[in-house]
Amino acid sequence: MIQSQSSTNPIERATENVAVCQEYLKTLSAACCLTERSSRINTLIAGMDKFAHGLSNMSGIDPSLDRKIMNVIDLGGEIGQLHVSCCSPAREQLYQRLLKTLNDIHTDLWAAKGVSH
Repeated sequence: MIQSQSSTNPIERATENVAVCQEYLKTLSAACCLTERSSRINTLIAGMDKFAHGLSNMSGIDPSLDRKIMNVIDLGGEIGQLHVSCCSPAREQLYQRLLKTLNDIHTDLWAAKGVSH
């Protein structure tokens, strides 16, 4: 299982976990048997790449954090749609890990705003 939580800085942890999500998405894309779904996954990969680029340019409390949090929610919605419509039980755990890692990113972005539980 790929998982990264090495940094104490929430933005750095989120950035590390975005890279983990990118790897999960590439694995899903390579294993997908349906062209239509594969193209959706590739679009999602592009969205995750754009999100990663935006995170890499952040430091400290950034006014774009709210937008980044909404981006994570949107990405999670897209991943959720792909997850519930996947035809292979073999990829179930991969989707679960992907969504868990995305939740970790969401939590870290809130932590960067000073909100934690």
